[in-house]
Amino acid sequence: GLSTLVRDGETGFLVGDRDPVVYAALVDALLEDPGAATELAANAFERSRNYTWSSTAQALSRIYREVAAKAPLDCQPVA
Repeated sequence: GLSTLVRDGETGFLVGDRDPVVYAALVDALLEDPGAATELAANAFERSRNYTWSSTAQALSRIYREVAAKAPLDCQPVA
């Protein structure tokens, strides 16, 4: 999810407790400092270049291959 994609303070901000006051303060800070907003946007753009459909498909394919190569688990109930 977003917490794995966003680097807090570098490519965006993570607001853990969904507090609208905290969220609004971060938005206000960016509106008051256009330079910081531009830097945040540029960092996010650069980071996003690592997440293409082909790289995502390759990673997912690798995970499927690794899972398929493992022996199935015995899920019999314990008596």
